[in-house]
Amino acid sequence: MKKTILFLLLALLTAGYAFSAPYYDSGSQVFTIYAGTNVPLMLYAENYNDESVVNFGPGDKDKHTNFSMGGYGSLDYEVFLNPYISIGGELGYQFNFVTDGNVFSMVPILFKATYVPLQGTVDLPISFGAGFNYMSYDGDSKMTFHLSALIGLRYFFTESWGLGFNTGVTYTPEFYSNKDKNGALIYMPLDLSVTYRH
Repeated sequence: MKKTILFLLLALLTAGYAFSAPYYDSGSQVFTIYAGTNVPLMLYAENYNDESVVNFGPGDKDKHTNFSMGGYGSLDYEVFLNPYISIGGELGYQFNFVTDGNVFSMVPILFKATYVPLQGTVDLPISFGAGFNYMSYDGDSKMTFHLSALIGLRYFFTESWGLGFNTGVTYTPEFYSNKDKNGALIYMPLDLSVTYRH
């Protein structure tokens, strides 16, 4: 099954690249607003109740992350270096409720590179982001690293305005001088988008 999905994805990317004339030029700009939810996929804690644990999925049942599905919103601005590759940045805000009733929030600040093999009326952006994440929970806060790998689909109903969908994975490690507190979070964003391009 995985080979079939990989083959179909490669075929789509190749067809998009081979049969579509580039829409974007060097210097073209894209501004996108994202809003949606996020799914906690994995929580790794080095020393949680005196043992290392890896929990999966939203909720508070045994072996779950103890995080609810949450909300996410961000602003993204990118400039094309050539017809297929753009660079830019994203500023976001994410929150999830924890089973103890507190809110866990993150503010990712990312540098992004995006490859758009299929473009025009329909865009297929594939983005990779790296940067920092300001996390806050129960009165404590921390700045840490943040990585993302995302794929989207945008339909432009006019020359400049489009609506779309975006998903992928985000990874946030937590490193401390006391390694017994180290951990990591992996989320899957599910976002709708509004895009303006020129």
